[in-house]
Amino acid sequence: MRLFPLLALAFAASACRTTGAAALKDDSGQKPPPEILELFAGTFDPQMTPHETPDSGVLSLCRESIVTLDVLDPLTQEPTAVKIRLYVGKGVKDRAQAKTVIVMPPTGGENVLDRNYARLLCVNGYRAALVEAWGADTLTELDMDMHDRGAVRMVAALRHTVDFLAPLRPRQLGILGTSVGGISSVLVLALDARVSAGALIVTGGGMLDIIAASSEQTLARLRKERMEAFGLATLDEYREALRPHIKIDPLDFVGFTGKKPVWMMVATKDTTVPTKTQMDLYHAFGDQTLSTHADAHVPTIVFTAATKGLQIKRFFDEQLE
Repeated sequence: MRLFPLLALAFAASACRTTGAAALKDDSGQKPPPEILELFAGTFDPQMTPHETPDSGVLSLCRESIVTLDVLDPLTQEPTAVKIRLYVGKGVKDRAQAKTVIVMPPTGGENVLDRNYARLLCVNGYRAALVEAWGADTLTELDMDMHDRGAVRMVAALRHTVDFLAPLRPRQLGILGTSVGGISSVLVLALDARVSAGALIVTGGGMLDIIAASSEQTLARLRKERMEAFGLATLDEYREALRPHIKIDPLDFVGFTGKKPVWMMVATKDTTVPTKTQMDLYHAFGDQTLSTHADAHVPTIVFTAATKGLQIKRFFDEQLE
């Protein structure tokens, strides 16, 4: 399970060593804490070697390929990789010029629903990049600092992905994320000027509350094990024990590179990403386009995939160019 509380993606341009550093800037006056900027400035190494292998049948309407980005782990500086499945419509003559959407999957990794979103976009002339895996993305530990370590790795994987896609225009690149993939998407959208629009499905802000109270299976198991190991008797005690280990909340960074359009699906009976945290994020983005579904987390994910794909596609049609 990918269980990180998601730290900030962006640095001030002067602090970055990435090829996209000039795109990461503060247009809103809101600035992430200096210690987070220093953390990412000191851990991210922009060097990257991509390898691409075609992977689609003759009847497919998309050209699919597997892209492996050989990179360095931001924490250990050991070799690791980011795996992306790239989809490009067969009618697209120059994929570098195509409207592009990054697809970020939910807890547990990419699935058929994510692949269907990518293919829907691709057959409509988009380039879609489904981020399938990165180094240590499923690691879980009793140590409460694991969330921050996971976030550092997630941020690096997304920065490498954006660098690989190398958008050529200010409104070329968007992002679509579900659940924890949506939380990842919030940071990319808020903190990287190269990403200009986002579709967010059952996505919340307020990571301390999400991690402390979520009914998600692995988070619930970790909560039980940690409370027993550290002698914590109540949920409030567990929440307070987590507090110093959850450094940054995505809510703190909304608007870092200016106001951007978002489309959101909120599950009104969600305990995995509690509904209140989803509405808090909706309000933080300025009460933009909202759809709701009166059900729990997973049924809402399935409902959205079954009924809202074209609406999401139209959102990107309007917002990207």
